[in-house]
Amino acid sequence: MTGRYAEGRPQRDRFAGHPQHRERPDRAPVRRPVGRWTVAVLVGTAAVTETLLALTAGATAAGAGAVLFTVAALVTVRYAAGAESEDGGPGRAQRMVEQRTAGLGDWRPVVEGALSEREEDVVLLCSRLQRLYDARLTERHGISLHHAPEAAAALVGPGIWQLIEPHGTFRGPLPPALLHSAVDGLRTV
Repeated sequence: MTGRYAEGRPQRDRFAGHPQHRERPDRAPVRRPVGRWTVAVLVGTAAVTETLLALTAGATAAGAGAVLFTVAALVTVRYAAGAESEDGGPGRAQRMVEQRTAGLGDWRPVVEGALSEREEDVVLLCSRLQRLYDARLTERHGISLHHAPEAAAALVGPGIWQLIEPHGTFRGPLPPALLHSAVDGLRTV
C-alpha cells in the first residue's frame, strides 16, 4: 500500500495549510486591480526620468522619452483594461460564459415551431442549442465549439453535432427523438 495511508496511519500533507494549495470550488479567482500606489510610483518615476533626460541630454531626448513613456503607458493600460480579452485569447470563452446568462424567454414557441418543421424556428433552435453546448463544454471541459470543433464533436457525438456544428446549418425537419437526445446530452456532457 502506498500513498497517504501507507502503513495504516494517515500522513499529514505538508502543503495542506498553505493558502495556495487550498481548494476553493465555491469561489472564482479574484482579479485585483492595479493599486494607486503602483500607479503613483510609475508616474513619479516617469516624471523624474523625463526631468533628468531634459537636464542632461536636451529637449530632443526629453521628447523621445515622452513618446516612449506614452506608448508604454497606452500598451499597459490597454492590457490592464482587458483589451486582450476582446482579442480572443484562451480565456475568452470562459469570460463569455461568466458574462452571459441564459434565459428561457420564448423557448416554448421556438421548440414547438421547430418540431412543426418551420425552417426559421429550426435554425433558431439550433443556434440556441449551439450556445448552450458551447457554454457547457467550456465550463466542464475547457473547450469551445469554435476553437476546437474536432474535440467538441468527439464529446457530443455525431447525432447532436449535426445540430450544433458552428459553420453548418441543420436542414430539414427536426425529429423529436433528436431534440430529446440533445437536451439529455446537455446534462451528460
